[in-house]
Formats: sequence, C-alpha cells, structure tokens
Amino acid sequence: MKKLLIFSVIVSIIIASMVLSIAIEHNTMEVFCKEIDTSECSFDYFYAIFIWLTWFIPTFVAQSAVYWLVLSVVKCFSDGGLKP
Repeated sequence: MKKLLIFSVIVSIIIASMVLSIAIEHNTMEVFCKEIDTSECSFDYFYAIFIWLTWFIPTFVAQSAVYWLVLSVVKCFSDGGLKP
C-alpha cells in the first residue's frame, strides 16, 4: 500500500508540473504576471503554486480512490469471491 501511495504522489507531481509548465509556456495574456501595466513581468509564484495545487490534489485523490477500489476488488476475489 505504501508503494502505491508513493507512486500516486509521484504521478500527481508529474501531472501537476506538466500542466503548470504548459500554462506558463502558453501565457498569452500574462496571467502569471503580478503587474500587467508595466513592460516587465514579475512572476506571481503564489498563483503558480495555486494552479499546481489545483491539479495535484484532485489528481492524487482520484488516483488514490481508484487504487483503493482496485485493491479492494482484487483482495475480495483473492479471498474466494463474494460469499452469500
């Protein structure tokens, strides 16, 4: 179970990081800039962390639920199936 938890965390980190990277690359409207009026862009780290967490948390929860469900089904059938 601990291995699946670590695997889920790693996959969630990868997915959240990829989405954030794509969002920063395609930042056409300067969403990640704190001050839009100036010619320079000071990167808004809090917004970037917010975007990363909004992808990490649901991905982690969904994967954990699926892994738990699969393990429960496998354990049920390895114990002899459903008993009346």
